[in-house]
Amino acid sequence: MIAIGYFLSFLLGRLTLDRCLKENVRLLHPCAAALLALVSGLGLSALLTFLTFVALDSFHRPVIILINISAVIIFLFFNRNLYIHKTIMPLTDWLPWSKFRWFHFLYILLGVFILGVTYVIALTHPYGEWDAWAIWNLKTRFLITSDSWNIIFTDLHYHTHPDYPLLLPFFNTWIYCFSAENLHPIPMITNIIFVTGCGGFLCCILYQIKKFSFPFLMGLIMLTTPSYLYLGTFQYADSLIAFFLLINLYLITMFQNTKEASWLNMLGLSLGLTAFIKNEGLLMALILMFLVSVYILLGKGNPVRKAAAKHLLLTFFITFVPVLIFKVFIAPPNDDILPNINASNFTAERFQILYNAVITEIFHEKWCYMWIIILALLISRIWRAFNRENTILSVFFIIYSSAIVCIYVLNGKADLFWWLETSLSRILFSILPALVFFGIPLH
Repeated sequence: MIAIGYFLSFLLGRLTLDRCLKENVRLLHPCAAALLALVSGLGLSALLTFLTFVALDSFHRPVIILINISAVIIFLFFNRNLYIHKTIMPLTDWLPWSKFRWFHFLYILLGVFILGVTYVIALTHPYGEWDAWAIWNLKTRFLITSDSWNIIFTDLHYHTHPDYPLLLPFFNTWIYCFSAENLHPIPMITNIIFVTGCGGFLCCILYQIKKFSFPFLMGLIMLTTPSYLYLGTFQYADSLIAFFLLINLYLITMFQNTKEASWLNMLGLSLGLTAFIKNEGLLMALILMFLVSVYILLGKGNPVRKAAAKHLLLTFFITFVPVLIFKVFIAPPNDDILPNINASNFTAERFQILYNAVITEIFHEKWCYMWIIILALLISRIWRAFNRENTILSVFFIIYSSAIVCIYVLNGKADLFWWLETSLSRILFSILPALVFFGIPLH
C-alpha cells in the first residue's frame, strides 16, 4: 500500500516539474526527470502534511490524503493546455523507458544490483543509527500517535533537537498514511530511495556531459562506495541534504547554460525544501539564494534578468513559508550552535584537532580513496573554478565550508573530539555528490 503514497508524490512532483520547466523539461535525462519528480513530489507532500498538522494539531489520515490528491488534481487542471497542445512531453513520455534501447537493460541490471546491495546494508541497521531513532524516527512516531504534535517541542528531551526542521519526519508520516503495519520499514525505504536515487541522479546528469565515459564512471564509483551506501542507510536527514544540494547545483548550472528563467522556478521550490530538512539545509539554502540573486542582479544586459528574479523569489517564497512558520512560531530557538559561539574558543589547538580529523577522514580507506580523487580533480583545474559559469558553486563551497569550520572551532559546548567523531563523516557524505558534480565539468 505504501507504493500508492510514493506514486502520488511522483505524480505531484512530475506535474510540478512540467509546470515549472514547461518545454525545457525535454532537456532533462528521462531517468533524471523521474528521480527529480519523485523527490520533489515527496517534499511537496511533506509540506502539505506539515500544514495539516499546523491547522489540525494532530495526525488525520483522510485529510492528509485528500489534500495531496487535491493538489494533484489542481496541477492537472492548470497543466491541461501544456498536454493538449504538446508544449511539453506527452504523458506517454513521462517514464524513463519511453526512450528505451536494448543496452539500457544493462543499466537496469546494474541499478537492481545496487538497490539489492543497499537493501542488504540497510538490513544491518533496520531501525537506523542512534541519531535516527532518537531524533527523526522518534518524532515521526510522536507525529502519528500523539494527541497534539506540539509535545515534540515541549516534552521530549533536548537531545532530540526540537529546533530541527521536520521534512524527513513528515516524509515518513505522509507515506504512513498508506500503511496498516509498523512504522519502521518506511524510514528504511525512504533512505534507500534517497541514497540510491542521489547516486542515480548524479550518474544521469554526468552522462549528459559526455556519453558513458569518465564523468559517468565517477558517478558510478561514488554510488558503489561502501561508506557512501552505509552512511546513506543510517536513516539520518543527511541523505536528503545530499540529494537536494545536488539538485540545487544542477538547476543553477542549467540556468547558467540556457539562460532560461524557468529553471529558477524549480530552483526556488528546491531551495525551500532544502531549508526544511535540517539547520544545515537552511544554511545551504540561504547561501545559494543569496549567490544566485547576486548573479542575476549583476547580469547586465541579460534579457531574462527581471523574469529570473521574479521566478526565483516567487517559488522560493511558496516553499519557504512553512519554514518561516516553523522557525518563528512553532520551534524553540536553537540552543546548540549560535548561543555557544565564542571567539575566545578559537585556538590553534582546536584548529589543529579539526585539521587532523579532516585529513584522517578523507584519507580513510572506508571511502575507497574517493576523496583523494575528488581533491585531485579540483586542484588540477582550480583556475577554472572561478570562471564566471563556476563562480556560484565555487563561492558556495567556500562560504559553507568556512561556516562549518567556524562552528566546529568557535562552539565550545560539546567535546570537539566527540563532535567530530559523530558528525564529520556525515557532513562529508552530504556534500560528496555535489563536489563530484562540480569537479568533473572542470575537466
